[in-house]
Amino acid sequence: MISPVAIQFIALGLCLLASLMCIVTLRLRSILRLYAFASLMLAVYAAVLAWQGGEIHFWAVAALTVLVKVAFVPWILSRSVRKSHALERLQTSVRPTTSLLLALVMVLGLAAAVSHWPFVQHAVSNQAILLSVEVFFVGMLLLIFRRDVLSQIIGFLTIENGISAFAFATITGVPALLEAGIFGALMFGALLMATLSHHVQTLYGTEDTKALSELTD
Repeated sequence: MISPVAIQFIALGLCLLASLMCIVTLRLRSILRLYAFASLMLAVYAAVLAWQGGEIHFWAVAALTVLVKVAFVPWILSRSVRKSHALERLQTSVRPTTSLLLALVMVLGLAAAVSHWPFVQHAVSNQAILLSVEVFFVGMLLLIFRRDVLSQIIGFLTIENGISAFAFATITGVPALLEAGIFGALMFGALLMATLSHHVQTLYGTEDTKALSELTD
């Protein structure tokens, strides 16, 4: 039987893998599915923590993650794209193969760096912290490499996934009221970002963020 620790590691590993695949994916539907899958794996991680440690609030976190990140956010972004008739192909400033190579170099570099952090005290925590930090920086790479609004939205959301995983791994979550506020802010932020994406596409006929440089006071 697979141990809870192994399931945690597998879930976070798959979350990282899906986030890495977002870097090389240039299809709209694919990147939304990959983000939803990464978020689902984060929910699995939270559920295993709840099962292993008896932390009841982690069950609520897992459920809210599925509801907000796996279902609501991809739906609202897909709806915005359909309304604005945006193109299926996404924009990138770096070739996908080059992006993946740079991301893998970053992942290896972080693996060496995180193992020397003084507050990492045991192997299990080390693995969880490493994977969460890597998810965070993969989101940063999406912001840097991609030129379309939608991919940058996914980059921000991937960064948030990394922050959530890091919180689970280090401080076993946050108070329930604060968690509710975070998910509420995430839903509101997704609505705002979807609206921004829709207006950029409507005004300029493209999701390319270069169009935003034309905005004036």
